Amino acid sequence: GGGVPGFHARCRPGLGAVCAVAAGGGGGAPAAATELFLCPELEVWPIQDRRSRRCRRRGRTVMPVHSPAHGGGQAAGPQHVGASTAVGGAQERHLQREKQRACVDLISTAGAWYDKDPAARESLAKTALEVVSACPSQVHTICENLVKALSSGAEDGAGALLHINGRTFQSRGDLKAECQQLLRRYEDNAHLEDADARFVLELLSHHPRGPGKSDGCQAVCAGPHPKFPTRCFFVVRESGREDFSYLRCIDNAPTGEIRCQQHICNVLCAILRLHPAACEKTARSIEEKFPPYMGRMGSVERHRNWAQSILFLCSQIQQLTEFLLMVLIRRMVEIDAAIHRMEEQVPDPAAVLGDKQADETALFDHMAQILDANMMLMFEFLQRRLTGAVRDGENQLTKSLLSVFEGTVLLTHRVRCVQFLWFYLASLRPAWAEAFLSVLLQTAYSPAHGMAKRVIAFAYLASFVGRAQFLTTKYALRTAQYVSAFAREGLQAAEFHLAKGEASHPRVVLFLSAVQALCYILCFYAAAFAREEPEGLGGLLPAAGARVCAAEAFSPVLESGCRPLARIARTVAREFCRNVQPHRPQLAAVLRQQLRAEPRADEEVEEPEEGAFHGEAAGLDAFFPFDPYRLRHSSMFLLGIYRDWVAAADDSESEGEAPGGFQGDIAAGPRVPVASHSGTEDEETSDADFTDAADVAERGFIPSVGPSPAFRPRTSADMLDVSPLLVPMETLEDDEAFTLPQASIDVGSNMLHCLLSTPAYKAGADDGRRPVPNTV
Repeated sequence: GGGVPGFHARCRPGLGAVCAVAAGGGGGAPAAATELFLCPELEVWPIQDRRSRRCRRRGRTVMPVHSPAHGGGQAAGPQHVGASTAVGGAQERHLQREKQRACVDLISTAGAWYDKDPAARESLAKTALEVVSACPSQVHTICENLVKALSSGAEDGAGALLHINGRTFQSRGDLKAECQQLLRRYEDNAHLEDADARFVLELLSHHPRGPGKSDGCQAVCAGPHPKFPTRCFFVVRESGREDFSYLRCIDNAPTGEIRCQQHICNVLCAILRLHPAACEKTARSIEEKFPPYMGRMGSVERHRNWAQSILFLCSQIQQLTEFLLMVLIRRMVEIDAAIHRMEEQVPDPAAVLGDKQADETALFDHMAQILDANMMLMFEFLQRRLTGAVRDGENQLTKSLLSVFEGTVLLTHRVRCVQFLWFYLASLRPAWAEAFLSVLLQTAYSPAHGMAKRVIAFAYLASFVGRAQFLTTKYALRTAQYVSAFAREGLQAAEFHLAKGEASHPRVVLFLSAVQALCYILCFYAAAFAREEPEGLGGLLPAAGARVCAAEAFSPVLESGCRPLARIARTVAREFCRNVQPHRPQLAAVLRQQLRAEPRADEEVEEPEEGAFHGEAAGLDAFFPFDPYRLRHSSMFLLGIYRDWVAAADDSESEGEAPGGFQGDIAAGPRVPVASHSGTEDEETSDADFTDAADVAERGFIPSVGPSPAFRPRTSADMLDVSPLLVPMETLEDDEAFTLPQASIDVGSNMLHCLLSTPAYKAGADDGRRPVPNTV
């Protein structure tokens, strides 16, 4: 009662309240029904005729409510039921909308998320969750603002402070200097004092494997490392002591900015769990807000914090895992490719380092530090997520990473560092190594893929099998057999095109890529395959006088009239001859004669750069992806799983090639001398965590482990496109006796003998069909 005449309420989706629509008019007006209906939200508008019909047209539920009788029980004119309530509710909602708008504006302020007061940040997070709960239409706006705050970082320098054991350090460089001073203060194997030991142990808590390293600690000491010329800290236990990398602890110590970003990530994860439909737009927003790797905003710390936040989101929200990993790896590939371009032509250093005066070395070092920091985080992410028990989540993550490799890394020209993530991934489980090899083999074999992708897949196969120290000989041999079988299939087509002078034909290039890949593998495994006779080296390179009947035999390819060995990288060909010389001396002599007689394929082209093949004139993109790793700090994860090249000693070669074999021509070059992003580099104190050296036997790579029956280069779909005429047929020797297969039923069993001896069987057999012997 007591409403505003001439107005009634209209519903709007949102709240779900019951309101009354009061008919306006003066006293003595005809009796009218007061319309009561269920509406989500109220909004006042001027009354008009036929309002009930209009409400019905709009889908409203109209319920007549009669007013108390006024003379004979009739309605006594209009009753202004609930009008004041409608007006008051509208004002209240207007205030609520203004409050929500103010909250959204506060959430949109990036600096508010980096407030020094944890209570203020917690209140802001609570406000954000309340807003998305009460008003779902604001979810995308708030998620976008959270991503913006995550990428902007702290505006002042207070976000870079580190707090260790009650002490505050202005930067990671200051913390590193303090640790170096502690190492110099104590003599070898001397225990640290209590205050210094507490400081080092709190620093150790920030190590990725800190809890395990500090378990059972009785003291902390400093001293020389037993294997490397460096000093480091040790955790002393009753059973012995264990070293650890203090620089790795410094790199993982959280600053004020990192703590705030972790809080933002927690809020973002909570919102996405409430509203999973917002994951897609949030992922796109993260992709757009990625910090640039050049310019003043492209600092190493900013990139590291951003990558750490992305990996945290990947571990918390499964829907975002594959896409965010793809985005992060794609950016790392861009940096990796930029470093390669900078080696050829360095841009203006001011474009990267602002007004700072820097030379080309500083520019190159800046880019390498960004890539090294991101590779450290990715290796630690894989180590943390995949080194435990294998469950569905771990297999799904592996599948996502292989998908990212096939769609991003495999298509990128001359990536030098990022692909080692999959090298490390394959070293964690034999099944994952087989999955990685299967991706490469199926890509190389499948005609559905482009020619360039198939060629680089062969390069990945050769480089991975040759450099993977953890890979068993059985896996390497089966892969070599598949590559050899592919070369045999393409031999006839290659000979046809080479006879016509079409050395750059795609089929010739693909054929030579397979030849080059197998020669590269045999440079590393010739001796190991020789110990696997007769299926090993004897199957690939049959001895002199032996009949070639196996489909994977490589000798017919090498002895072909097109001389493929002279058309691949000259260094690979020479090293191949050196390594097969002790096992197949006659074959090695013939091949060396071919190399001397055949002119080099690159005589009329420029001398290739270091690490390039000499067969580029034939269309080969000479590139071995797993040449020596070039980033210093993240290389600790390859200890124990990477095989360095050792040249075979051979004095018979006199063509004047540089000593060291592959080191001179195929290695990718010297390791990038990047400084730690913790501060300046100190060669006397190594930052390598030597205890991370892998024990491949504990991971399942024992000599008896071999490929599964599912390990094959062709899928069922690919087999439909293969003509049986392309596959070499196996033949029988002339003197081989032809024999029937053995019976699958044991005819000497007592039961079968009894059945054949029954009178019923004898009676049926005696009907004139055929005689039956009494015994079988």
